Amino acid sequence: MRTFAVVMLGIFGCTLLVLSSGWYYLAFDLDGAPRGSWECESTSPQGTYTIAIFRTDGSAITFGGVRGEVVVNDSGARRTFFRDGGPALFGRFCEVSWESDQVAVVFDQRLDVTRDTHGWRR
Repeated sequence: MRTFAVVMLGIFGCTLLVLSSGWYYLAFDLDGAPRGSWECESTSPQGTYTIAIFRTDGSAITFGGVRGEVVVNDSGARRTFFRDGGPALFGRFCEVSWESDQVAVVFDQRLDVTRDTHGWRR
């Protein structure tokens, strides 16, 4: 009986782990956002980083969105750091300005491109 309980507890724990990691990917991970079509690029004042903005189209029942990707120009490493959607950005073109080499303002959101992220799901 004890072996059965341990096995069932192990199965329950593994199932919980798989479901929670899937939930994280679907609800919080910005890399799962659709890539979209390229809209514009902006390079930091010293040329260290480049921000690429992509616009995604909505469907019949959803609005489109905007996805921002930061690229480290020396290594080519890239990560998604900005994701926003809904009617707030409808009709607005690419809005990126730099305050310094590491701080950018993307659609009214001030972000440090080395560590910050912004997503409408957060």
